[in-house]
Amino acid sequence: MKSQTTKNSILRVYIIGVAIFVALAVCGYYMADRIGLIKHPVPVAHGFISDMAYLDLPRMTVSLGGAGSVHVRVDIALEVARKDIPTLEGFQPRITDKLNAFFSKVQLDEIEDPASMPFLRQEMLRQINSVTAPIPVHDLMLRQLVIM
Repeated sequence: MKSQTTKNSILRVYIIGVAIFVALAVCGYYMADRIGLIKHPVPVAHGFISDMAYLDLPRMTVSLGGAGSVHVRVDIALEVARKDIPTLEGFQPRITDKLNAFFSKVQLDEIEDPASMPFLRQEMLRQINSVTAPIPVHDLMLRQLVIM
């Protein structure tokens, strides 16, 4: 019986020793953090800052090629580098003229067919880049394309 109580006493001493060690470690960490010895990483903002912006062109009403008087109202925004916006604003009359010439060659059935829209967007982008070279226009956004 005596050996059982001795084992229990030794076990209690170990448990108390471990508890004191853990308590001291927690207190030490807390104090080190409190006085600035522990360096925490600086939180990084996860926002995306782009150097791209959209330049809105004036809304245009253009005549389509072919028989009849079919008009299309087009509202376009150009995706360009933010630093190039002031320069490209001076190109707006030439861009408008180039798009008018492009739409005068487009037939109504090409605009009505949804499958041809990617081709029309790429061709408009090519026409615009031919005017704005060497400043690149990366993409265009058709905000409105209404057949009237």
